[in-house]
Amino acid sequence: MSEILVVRQKTRINYENSANVTGSFNTSKNYISVSDKRLQILEWLPQLPSRERYQAVRDSRVDGVGDWLLEEEKFSTWHTSEDQAAKRVILCYGDPGVGKTYISSLVMDKLWSNIDGGNVAIAYVYCDYSAGNAQTTSKVLGSVLRQVVGALPRIPREMQKAFQDAKKQVDGCGPLLPEILEMLIKSLSSLEQGFICIDGLDEFPTKSRPKLWDSLHRVIRECPNTRLFLTGRPHIYREVETCFQQYVDMLSVNTASDDIGRYIMKRLEEDTDPDAMDENLRADILRIIQEESSTTYVVSRVIGFHKLD
Repeated sequence: MSEILVVRQKTRINYENSANVTGSFNTSKNYISVSDKRLQILEWLPQLPSRERYQAVRDSRVDGVGDWLLEEEKFSTWHTSEDQAAKRVILCYGDPGVGKTYISSLVMDKLWSNIDGGNVAIAYVYCDYSAGNAQTTSKVLGSVLRQVVGALPRIPREMQKAFQDAKKQVDGCGPLLPEILEMLIKSLSSLEQGFICIDGLDEFPTKSRPKLWDSLHRVIRECPNTRLFLTGRPHIYREVETCFQQYVDMLSVNTASDDIGRYIMKRLEEDTDPDAMDENLRADILRIIQEESSTTYVVSRVIGFHKLD
């Protein structure tokens, strides 16, 4: 899976691309607008492949599939409660192909639909096994920071100073993990609420996960206004439980029969050669796939189905 980071502020003002920001300052005899300077700083922060993956998942999602999660009491409490005693972390875990990635995109849409004024940031990351060691804790949290800061009305002074200091170096290197973590915690703390969603944590490099867990635990501990939504395969259950302890709730994701039926029917309706099967064959496909759903990667594999000869 590719990584994606998306963030929106409740005011829905795109400060990053704002053309009506006034003010300027003098750097090396060149005048740079505040909006240009803002963009330079955001570009300086790490960025991971983003929007395309989220859009692809969202476009292929079938209405009604995964809605059971939105009705879960644990989920409702997680994203609506302002009680600091409420669980700040949810892990949705399940076998390959049960629809965790689709559920993640559904959660994002749900969070955005609830935005109604105020100051809230939402950041999203997809982990990708094929990216290997290119995925680091610095890049993941740096990308989250980039999106959170993009939602703020102005760049924090600490970040402006760090950017200016980096420019003095020969290669203008980006911030290190300790700097990223400090800036992220300060930025999140300035918000009314923050949401961070990370999908496919089992695909993040195993040797790097302890550092990621430690960093995320600090964010959750020091930012009680922040909520964390995670997905992964069952084997990361213990890692998450050990890391977050009293802060985490667990939800097992299974492929519900109704979800399978909706998904298969949608794909069959999109078949470019509808005459390749009759109603009896269609009924057999639905029955067999639903019966075998516990042992096959139904949701992830059936998308490639076109017809049976």
